[in-house]
Amino acid sequence: MNWYRSLQQNLEERGLDMSLVIPAYTLSTAASYPTQLHEAVESLRYLVETEARDPGDIVVSGDSAGANLLCGLVSHMLHPHPSIMPFQLTAPLRATVFASPWVSFRDDTESYKTNEHNDLLCTPTLRSFHQSWVEKKQYDNYNHPIQADSEWWSGADKLARDTLVWIGGGEVLLDSAQEWAQKYKSAVPNAEIIVTPKDPHDAFLFEPLFGYKEPGLGTKAIKAWVASKL
Repeated sequence: MNWYRSLQQNLEERGLDMSLVIPAYTLSTAASYPTQLHEAVESLRYLVETEARDPGDIVVSGDSAGANLLCGLVSHMLHPHPSIMPFQLTAPLRATVFASPWVSFRDDTESYKTNEHNDLLCTPTLRSFHQSWVEKKQYDNYNHPIQADSEWWSGADKLARDTLVWIGGGEVLLDSAQEWAQKYKSAVPNAEIIVTPKDPHDAFLFEPLFGYKEPGLGTKAIKAWVASKL
């Protein structure tokens, strides 16, 4: 929450107005997949259909597991999930932002070794998180985006005018995030992929918690990108 308020204040200083909508989805300890995806879809549906908000004024952002949900949301708009009511936009979103996307539950990639002592995340924690949310037999393109091929994302370029994928170069998730990002970019050619060297997972969220007085390069890059699209 503090990060998004900081982003809002940064935009206000640039003369840009932005309202925040932060849906509270059900944690995996209380409900498993696809509950959270259903809630994400209904949140966007509410803004567009009930509140009559212009999709062209909406930036949808997700970090970590939230970026996983954003992948699922995009997938649902392209290929409706069988247990969730279909949803179609009336116009493209202003932008989508995938930050530190958790797109794969594999933990045997090289970056898990090379960034083991640089990142905040660790293998046991990630295993516990995803095993409480989705069983391996339930892996699909909605909750495990890495397994979707490039063709699956065809049409995603029509869902948002601009797209950012931000990844920390020091994340254990680096390899899988980059692999997914390249497949996504093949369907969304104008998607911008920014990898900030040495930054850990969700660096922009943890900098203020760890007492950093100045934002890091990744934080500055995300804020500047969002400001340029409003």
